[in-house]
Amino acid sequence: GTSWTLWSGKTSASVTVKASSTNGGCLYRCEVTNAAGTVTSEAARLTVLSKPVITGQPESVSAYLGDSVTFEVVASGSDLSYQWYYSKDQGTTWNKWSGKTNASVTVKASATNDGCMYRCTVKNSYGSVTSGIAVLTVLKAPSVAVQPESVTADLGQNVTFTTTASGSDLNYQWYYSKNNGNSWTKWAGKTSASVTVKASTTNNGCYYYCLISNSYGSTVTDIVQLVVADIAPSILEQPEDVAAEAGTRVSFSIDAAGTDVSYQWQYSKDQGKTWTNCKGSGYNTDEFSFIASDSYNGRMYRCIVSNNSGSTVSSTAVFYSK
Repeated sequence: GTSWTLWSGKTSASVTVKASSTNGGCLYRCEVTNAAGTVTSEAARLTVLSKPVITGQPESVSAYLGDSVTFEVVASGSDLSYQWYYSKDQGTTWNKWSGKTNASVTVKASATNDGCMYRCTVKNSYGSVTSGIAVLTVLKAPSVAVQPESVTADLGQNVTFTTTASGSDLNYQWYYSKNNGNSWTKWAGKTSASVTVKASTTNNGCYYYCLISNSYGSTVTDIVQLVVADIAPSILEQPEDVAAEAGTRVSFSIDAAGTDVSYQWQYSKDQGKTWTNCKGSGYNTDEFSFIASDSYNGRMYRCIVSNNSGSTVSSTAVFYSK
């Protein structure tokens, strides 16, 4: 009613117009004139009854973990009702969102609704219309979905370690250790979700893991190992000297890489000139133990690790009686 337009040709006491989307909400009034003057009627409004029309779609949102996010739909029409739906399987199935019956809906960003889709159905007595789809992307630290696995491979065979992670803008960095995990080396240039290496004598028993990071944090995969078949064993961790009081149980241990390995512990009473096979608990495993005695003071111990492809001898370790 801010401005009024003269309706050309409409000069009768009544006027007829077809309801349409362009004249919904239009106001009409009539001026009645005679020789004595003019009077203007009250205004009448035409409300066009039709199914809803969505004029503003909900928009996709990226939010930090724990943030509150609002999706909103804007629609025109009379006596409108709203019902929101969500899908967690890329739109294959849609679930009615109980109690979400307003033009806007608010949800807290979490790990469980990352990637969730939302849409709204708007209806009245004359029909319904469904909005477009909005997606919630939760910005969070990576989470490992698929761990790499240890591999036993033939000499010269290419071996691939692979990981899969969830999260946005992911970065990958692989590390390796050749000393049983005591120290780790950043693997230059290995910045993909998978890494390939050729099985060799030098990486037999090598350990690997991947650091996955983004702007919101980082995580690491499980540690995995490459074992190369059909080569002689290699010792990753040598036995160490032990000092103990008589009557206590002591042990020497090693860590070796190789397939189908066997162990034989030995001792020497003459500074390594001659060696005798040990007997007792664990003499044929990677850990050998015995009850300490003063008579064993100064004895040297070592382990021979063997398989069908050869054998290797550990360094020596000495028992000292306290």
